Amino acid sequence: MFRRKFLLTAALAVIAGLCAPAQSQATFYITFTEGSTSITINDNQLLNVPPTAIDMNPLSGFINTPTFTIGDYMITGVNASTTDNPGVQSRVTQNTFAVTTVSTPSADLVVTIFADGFGAFGVNAPVILSNELSTTALDAGMASEVSTLAALSPIATTGPATLSTSGFTKTSVTGTLTASPFSLQNVLTISGLNGIGFTANVTATTRVVSAVPAPASVVMALVGIPAFGLLRLRRRAVAVKA
Repeated sequence: MFRRKFLLTAALAVIAGLCAPAQSQATFYITFTEGSTSITINDNQLLNVPPTAIDMNPLSGFINTPTFTIGDYMITGVNASTTDNPGVQSRVTQNTFAVTTVSTPSADLVVTIFADGFGAFGVNAPVILSNELSTTALDAGMASEVSTLAALSPIATTGPATLSTSGFTKTSVTGTLTASPFSLQNVLTISGLNGIGFTANVTATTRVVSAVPAPASVVMALVGIPAFGLLRLRRRAVAVKA
């Protein structure tokens, strides 16, 4: 009986972590840079004061902006967010946003997402830092992304994930956390859109998960919970008919 209760409690804890909402970070922003020109959007930046842009989402941990232009690029659909689920994952992501050239670019477009205050894993925890890049449109050139977790030993930065066409790619490193809370940074570079009206639709994600697999007993408990519920319902139905 005790073992059954333990497995059920562990399974429910994992489910709660998976379903937990995004957590607000102490610092969270996204910066767009072309050459010497930069625009930074801070979480809950409700005033459009150049050189920043407005964050239309009042919720902490989410940044959504109207369409804006920086230099030779028009940016549409900024949808950045953070997640910090204890024991499950820490993440910063910029879901598909569109970059369109309004004139021939004088420099690459560099998009930096930064957030700190993550505490899903404690000091000395073995974790995997992954760097995920996907594109649904890339008219020319390439997109390249690197992710950094400063408090990761022995390597704090992933190798670049690079695409020159539509698709998905991922790089990762495994290490040990040397501090908690910790910060995450994602740097995306879009280059080679050397013309007018060229478009790139990109999603960039930095993710931290445990390097230790969940115990098989917990996985089995997670799989068995729906079946257990159906079995109870069936037994109740039979009892009612009797």
